[in-house]
Amino acid sequence: MIDVERHDRGVCIETVSGRVDGALHIGRTIRTLDDLNQESKEFVVVRQPKPDPTGRHLTDAPLALKRTSILFLYERTVPLQMDGKRFGNFRAVPLRMRVGRFHVEGFVHTSADGDAMKRLSESRHPFMALTSVLVESPDGDYTVPFLAVNRDHIIAAQQDPART
Repeated sequence: MIDVERHDRGVCIETVSGRVDGALHIGRTIRTLDDLNQESKEFVVVRQPKPDPTGRHLTDAPLALKRTSILFLYERTVPLQMDGKRFGNFRAVPLRMRVGRFHVEGFVHTSADGDAMKRLSESRHPFMALTSVLVESPDGDYTVPFLAVNRDHIIAAQQDPART
């Protein structure tokens, strides 16, 4: 069944050249991660874009961002919960990574016998999900429940046995 009911989902997008706040116009039942990982999407359209204070002046017109320029994205609203769906027996593995100029700590979800480090190399989808995330940035630290990270911009990563 095709999801035709769409709405604006508030997001913050960190790109290689700065931050843009705005909204993605996507289906109510589609996860943001799945929307980003659509192979047919070369650009991500952001509605009502607002750049960070150091960004260029933007109008209220929709802004097309090259998908490959996105470091990571988080939702300003509560992430979509897939009620009633179970995706098998997963475990959360703590990871630390360097993404552009950011230090990111969060959990990647793998199968019970899966390897979190191998998840980094999965090329089927450009974006991977982290949960319970701490982002350390030059402008200040913040936490978010969900972060979609562009694998192409992960400089280094390691498991973090100190974080539970």
